[in-house]
Amino acid sequence: MLIGRDEFLDMRIRDRATVRALQRRVLDWLRLGDLANPLTGVRIWQDLRGAVEIFRQVSRRQEVIVHDEALLTMSWVALQEAPPGPVAPAQLAELARLEGLDASLDHLLRGSPPTREALLPILERLRPRTGDASARGDVQPPRARSPNPRGDSSHGPR
Repeated sequence: MLIGRDEFLDMRIRDRATVRALQRRVLDWLRLGDLANPLTGVRIWQDLRGAVEIFRQVSRRQEVIVHDEALLTMSWVALQEAPPGPVAPAQLAELARLEGLDASLDHLLRGSPPTREALLPILERLRPRTGDASARGDVQPPRARSPNPRGDSSHGPR
């Protein structure tokens, strides 16, 4: 199960409570062994599928979208002004907050430090195209209630 794993720590508190409740139901059902009602198992499975679908939709929350758009634009502008070659560790730390947004970005960030030239096309593809401010690079840092609007902790996977 998820409890005790890094992924669990990245979840919002109410999502953790949902996972704990589902885990408790699964374990209680499994403890019954041969006496377990298959219909109860089906209901638990359906509830688990529903919870997973809700968790998947967290990246569609408006505050996450606004955060990601601002961070993408600021990173793109910073990389435009950076010298060619490997990206600075501070910039990589900022980009790590976008983990889960795009598979190609995740892949680049997991390997050896990516270069500016490798990251710019991905950020160009992902960054928002709305508003004159983002086109000029005249943006403010993202404002979120927590360092990671996807959850309660500062780590990033969605």
